[in-house]
Amino acid sequence: MNIIKKSIMEFCLEQVTPMIHFQGEEKSAGIRASDLKPRFDVFLKRYWYDLKTEREKTKIESCILKQNEEEFENNSLDEKKRVSFDYKVKIFNNACKNSNMTFYKEKKNGKNSFYGSFYGKLEDNKFSFYNEIKVLFLSPHQDLRNQIQGLFPVFLAVNGFGLRNNKGYGYFKLKGNTKERILEDIQKYQSLENKYIEQLKAKDKEKGVGVYKLQIENKAGSMPKKVQNLLEDIKFFHQILKSGLNFDKERNYNSKNDVYIPSFMLKKYKKQERVLFEKKSLKLFLKQEGYNIKESSKKDDVIKKDKKDDLNNQELYYVRGLLGLAPFYEFRNVKKGDQPKFTARFNVKIKEVERFPSPIKYLPVSYEEIIILVDYSKIEEFRKKGDKIHSVVFSLNGFKSGLSSKINLQIPNEEQYSIYQLFKINGVIENGIKEFESEITKKTRKWQYSVISDIKIG
Repeated sequence: MNIIKKSIMEFCLEQVTPMIHFQGEEKSAGIRASDLKPRFDVFLKRYWYDLKTEREKTKIESCILKQNEEEFENNSLDEKKRVSFDYKVKIFNNACKNSNMTFYKEKKNGKNSFYGSFYGKLEDNKFSFYNEIKVLFLSPHQDLRNQIQGLFPVFLAVNGFGLRNNKGYGYFKLKGNTKERILEDIQKYQSLENKYIEQLKAKDKEKGVGVYKLQIENKAGSMPKKVQNLLEDIKFFHQILKSGLNFDKERNYNSKNDVYIPSFMLKKYKKQERVLFEKKSLKLFLKQEGYNIKESSKKDDVIKKDKKDDLNNQELYYVRGLLGLAPFYEFRNVKKGDQPKFTARFNVKIKEVERFPSPIKYLPVSYEEIIILVDYSKIEEFRKKGDKIHSVVFSLNGFKSGLSSKINLQIPNEEQYSIYQLFKINGVIENGIKEFESEITKKTRKWQYSVISDIKIG
């Protein structure tokens, strides 16, 4: 009995933000062992096994489960490469709080609208929030138990669970942990990732993980309201960064209250000469195809002096894809006088690239502080795929019968468009938040951006 007790490690977790669960209607829906273990196995392999010498790896292999011949033959190539460490996980979700709070906005046009960056069609009982979660690990290997004890808090600090977990949902912390302690674990993760990259001897200038912070003035009284504000500010920050935000349209205010904040990536980045980014490129292309885009160009994206042949005389870059590949982009005109209403959709396709998830994670370490992790190595992997393929295809399916036209845009390299320039000290984001402080504060809360620990450029 004592041997079994010594083989068990227990972690008590507190939930910070709601987890959106595909089985949220079930009483015990929460973190699943079938989700946690494969992800933690990858983490252990990368930051324990892969950082060791060949001799040390041989000793660690006794802690790895072996696939039997039948399993190996039937598994896919990815499953054959996957390492599964010799431990079991048991999770207890206690004291569900779902009945005491909600994270849906009031119904609009008969539909629920979720706070934050979730846009799926879920019912009210699809989120889960617990008072306490216990995670038990059981392993016969002392070395493995030591690694779990040291690395699980780090893994927890930089990961969320459930749907849209990179946008602040499903974030948990060790019970009693302060934001300072969580930040220590986040920086420990950054250090481990740097060691891993050094071992690979990568030559990219922008590599590793950058750690940044968005401080918000969250004065709400109740905990549910604080969480709602937190999720909304993550959504607004990400939208302003990539696409810009028109709060009149977002919150259905009348024109007197209209607040427009332009895209930091498209409008505040100092681009090279004779370069067009995707939004203006696509609008010029629509103009070339005969669309009346006046109403979809209210912010002077395309003005009268812009010529159709500008598309042929400039470099066309797709920059927002570097922070996550969108399946499509859409432009709309509302009917005004004799001008027809239309919706023009560009489907986005890159050969041999099915998807590129966002390399940004938003970690709500408290109700006032959001840590932003940017994985520059993932961005560079995506750039390299773009170098081989040379272009991103934007296919237009318009309102005209049988119309199907294409435009090719390029994925820029580090010199042509640097993501680091957005996030660094005194960079695009920090200066943009200062420039639009009054607009941001008017419609959300006061924000303060800072750099915790940046990457080394070299």
